[in-house]
Amino acid sequence: MNIKVNTLNEKLNEIKKLKNEIKDISDGIKKIKAIMKESPKESNLNKILLNKLIDRIEISPAIKVGKKESMK
Repeated sequence: MNIKVNTLNEKLNEIKKLKNEIKDISDGIKKIKAIMKESPKESNLNKILLNKLIDRIEISPAIKVGKKESMK
């Protein structure tokens, strides 16, 4: 019985994670639609539209691979 409970908890956690991912995607789509309504004549992704779309930029620290630095 304990194994079934663990399995059910794992499945529930997966469902919660997927629900959050779907919400993030939905929020992103809403944001894009709002931006496109602001500039309906723009057909190219220019720097102004790009900046509106970017929430954050994450850069990982450089690591050494052999003699060269690399981003991981």
